[in-house]
Amino acid sequence: MWTQTYTGKRFDPLNPDPALICIEDISWALSNICRFGGHSSRFYSVAQHSFHLAYYANTVLKDRSLALACLLHDASEAYLGDVPRPIKYRPEFAFYREAEAKLEAMIFHKFGVNEYVGHPEVKHLDNAILADEARELMGDPGSEWGLTESGLKIALSEDWRPGVWNDNFQYMFRALTA
Repeated sequence: MWTQTYTGKRFDPLNPDPALICIEDISWALSNICRFGGHSSRFYSVAQHSFHLAYYANTVLKDRSLALACLLHDASEAYLGDVPRPIKYRPEFAFYREAEAKLEAMIFHKFGVNEYVGHPEVKHLDNAILADEARELMGDPGSEWGLTESGLKIALSEDWRPGVWNDNFQYMFRALTA
């Protein structure tokens, strides 16, 4: 079984071929996937989320390698789709988490960020931006989300169409890999 990508490749996310992974497919798909399963107050793409995280790591923390890992930390979702966190961590979704981890490691390896596979700093920043996103996009869901991070205190960008986030994601990728 396979899915056809934006660039026309036949990609099997459960038996991935690293030769078929390309940044154009990743950026396009992530720019069209809405975070929170589409249940946010406005469209906010996974590409937008990843861009903000990478921008923070690059400009505030001054760490290009960490920024690239942040940009690509959800890249597997371009091929597997996004499953909201509370559902993703149910025991029934263990197969998804395994496929996601395998594909993430493959993507990181392909783009040269091996040292950040499963890195706690990426997860810490991801949780911190989640606190910002939850407050702005989900009406401050409260303690049941278990948000222990204080947030990055960044303002989320304007509601730009997905194509703009595709371009921004690719621009950031090129800047970080130049």
